[in-house]
Amino acid sequence: MSAKVRKCLSPGNMTIISRREFIAVKDAEPIVTQVKKLDKFYSAEDYHFDYFIRNERQPYCQFVVLPKIRKIEKDFSDILK
Repeated sequence: MSAKVRKCLSPGNMTIISRREFIAVKDAEPIVTQVKKLDKFYSAEDYHFDYFIRNERQPYCQFVVLPKIRKIEKDFSDILK
């Protein structure tokens, strides 16, 4: 396990969940991801592209997107240019 994964899984970084939620997750069926070639691809409308850059001051970008960007920049600073 890499140091970065260990850091993410450390008790200080884990989300606190209730016992009921833990049991539900523990007893749940495994999550299966299927990777397959797309038959068709539909590109998003232009207004979706560069959303954060064009809407940086919007509350969603400030409170949801920006913290994620800062975390990525911090956690992967050694490989980001």
